[in-house]
Amino acid sequence: MSGRKCCNFAVALLALWSMVSVVVVVVWGSWPPPRGLQSCLSRLQETEEKMEGARMVKEKELVLMEKEVQQSRENQSSLQQEIKLILQSIRIINSSLSLALQEHAELNQNLSALESEVTASKRERVRLDQEHTLNQDQISALQVNLSSEGHMLDACVALGDAAESQQRAVESQTRACQSKAKYLQKQIESCELQE
Repeated sequence: MSGRKCCNFAVALLALWSMVSVVVVVVWGSWPPPRGLQSCLSRLQETEEKMEGARMVKEKELVLMEKEVQQSRENQSSLQQEIKLILQSIRIINSSLSLALQEHAELNQNLSALESEVTASKRERVRLDQEHTLNQDQISALQVNLSSEGHMLDACVALGDAAESQQRAVESQTRACQSKAKYLQKQIESCELQE
């Protein structure tokens, strides 16, 4: 934009210079006839001096404009280089952003999968807790049954001991009865022999 402005300024200045030249020629041509050659020469010299001054000013302006145009081109080249660097940085940033978005999407998928696993784990834990509670209840019932069976076993052992003791007593009484029966039998036999 700056280079374009400088070019427009140079064109406008050249157009102005052309118009001034035309005006000078027209004025000089429509100038009343000179009164004398000396006057004409002096006027011509003045005009030439003015034209020379204008030409020098114009040359200086053109040199300045060329410098400005050159500076503007250098600035434009520098800006284009900066724009290339910026575009390259933007491409790198866009690439990094695309990778980051892809990683973000993958992380979201992993997070969803982990949330599903956590939900499944919670359900499994609830199921295991219920099963553990049920097992604890069964264990408690089995312990009660075991304790009852233990008491029954103790009672059975005691009854067995009592039965064994009674059996020994019965056997002892049976032996006593048998001895008494033998004694009575001998008595009877003895009485029969005496008769």
